[in-house]
Amino acid sequence: MRISHTYKFVFIAITRTGSTSIRSALDPFTDITSTPEGAFWHHTNPQKLKEEFDKRDWDWNSYFKFAFVRNPWDRLVSTYFYDKKKLGENVEEIKQTSALHRLWIEYTESLHQKYPSFCEWACAIHENNTPKKRHRKKNQLRMECQKDTLYDKDENMLVDFIGRFESLEEDFNFVCKKIGIDASLEKMNSTEHPHYSRLYDSNTIEEVRKIYKKDIDFFNYKFE
Repeated sequence: MRISHTYKFVFIAITRTGSTSIRSALDPFTDITSTPEGAFWHHTNPQKLKEEFDKRDWDWNSYFKFAFVRNPWDRLVSTYFYDKKKLGENVEEIKQTSALHRLWIEYTESLHQKYPSFCEWACAIHENNTPKKRHRKKNQLRMECQKDTLYDKDENMLVDFIGRFESLEEDFNFVCKKIGIDASLEKMNSTEHPHYSRLYDSNTIEEVRKIYKKDIDFFNYKFE
């Protein structure tokens, strides 16, 4: 999440969609950066952020609001390898960052020990076709359908522009022109792994298709 009163923009950061690179590029133009918890949580959603704007008497409609989405099959692979990467770092230090980070590390450690392969892990993190509620605030926005974050129950779009990870640089350049800044992206917080299609078996392909049907249908994503 990033807010600029000067340039009148709000960035909604969905996990594993290039959000770290985008936040870094926006930082020189930002008045409010995100926090590990609270009203300005890193991955807060537009509805909650609008409530905070209303409390502070900020005019939500005068800001250009944008977010990015990613192919669910690819995003899930990125999440898996991101978890493994973080577990190779100083986990004790990460646990001290916030209560949510501590819960995330503890859950992730046990999950990867129990389900070491990607396909096992991908099936284990879901339960009854909904995101597993391991610790609601952290996991819901991380694993639920991106459409549910960016649209309300009446199908109203809650941001002004939705870019795609698959055309990240092009779409980010469009945003920069729209808000009147000169910024470029650097690759950050990325994971190294084979193309996502090489990690799936037929069962896991269909499991993801079922769980993330909203994203797949609405944003016209395909397994390819």
